[in-house]
Amino acid sequence: MDAEEFDRLLDEAAGSKEGPTKIAILEEAVRLADSANDVEAGITARTSLVQAATFGGAAEKALVAYAWLTAKYDEDPDYFGGYGSHTFHWQMKWTLGSLSDFPGISREQIESMYEDAEKRF
Repeated sequence: MDAEEFDRLLDEAAGSKEGPTKIAILEEAVRLADSANDVEAGITARTSLVQAATFGGAAEKALVAYAWLTAKYDEDPDYFGGYGSHTFHWQMKWTLGSLSDFPGISREQIESMYEDAEKRF
């Protein structure tokens, strides 16, 4: 992976205001990490993407990124480094808060996600 390009994208996103441009930059960082099969970079990019998408009006993109993060967290919480479960739990909080924006997600699925969150907390 081109680490300089990845870092440049993260820096550019950090300097951008919430919205479509920031989200697009972080999606590019995700693609770069995935193309290199770099799990840690993928976590870094998606963690930022969940936040940017949640507060930038693209909850569906946050939900997809969060689902990926959940799978990696369940695989090995150590992927999340020094932040560990703290970072993951923030992602969960933001994602759960946006579930009602999705009419395609059933009440049972939402309740299941809240039950899962309760166990994790």
